Amino acid sequence: MNQSPWEMPILIGKNRYLSRMLWDKGIRHALHEWDGRAHQGYHWRRMAPLYL
Repeated sequence: MNQSPWEMPILIGKNRYLSRMLWDKGIRHALHEWDGRAHQGYHWRRMAPLYL
């Protein structure tokens, strides 16, 4: 499977760590993890309403 750099397992762990640190500091946010090829058009269309 072709993965973008942001979907690599090592970076997912770092994103989770950053998310945990932000919550610990009281900074509200959302970390969304998408299975598969999240950077394809189909998934972008599903994600867009979450951010707009």
